Amino acid sequence: LFMSQNEQRTGGTIWRNAPTKGVDVDGTRFVYRQLGPDTGVPVIFLNHLAAELDRWDPRVVDGIATRRSVIVFDNRGVGASDGTTPTSVEAMAQDAVAFIQALGAAPVDLLGFSLGGFIAQVIAQEAPHLVRKIILAGTGPAGGTGIDEVTFSVDGASQETYARYRQRGRFDVAVANLRAMADEKRKAGRDVP
Repeated sequence: LFMSQNEQRTGGTIWRNAPTKGVDVDGTRFVYRQLGPDTGVPVIFLNHLAAELDRWDPRVVDGIATRRSVIVFDNRGVGASDGTTPTSVEAMAQDAVAFIQALGAAPVDLLGFSLGGFIAQVIAQEAPHLVRKIILAGTGPAGGTGIDEVTFSVDGASQETYARYRQRGRFDVAVANLRAMADEKRKAGRDVP
């Protein structure tokens, strides 16, 4: 059986053929994939807004999995995970903590991208006993200058929709506004993240 160098380094499993698994977290099924060595502190990947686990770049996952156990999961209500999507970063962080505990994976390192970075910061504050290190990418602190610009590129969105997006307020309102902007971009034939 022929294995690529990357497959040899990750114990024979690469992102494209890692099995999708499920774990029950307080009555809700969360789906995840795990690859890389079975030893050491795992890296939990926390994804960007509305992204399911297949949105991670396989080159990033496989690259990190050559040396570390990598666990990528779908947040509640996203992708193949059950439930209703939480309306706050704090609730998403609570779900991530419950997921980590359900796997018995602690302590962990967290790789948070965009919204995942927000979640990682809350986890580090609220459950520091679970976290060894955090890596923040494409994100920032709550209330930081320009943080409201992180979530979306508005090329092709109408000024009215962009103005609605810019309104400060509840997370569920921001998500609804982002979806409306994505719909406008899709109808206009523009790139949608």
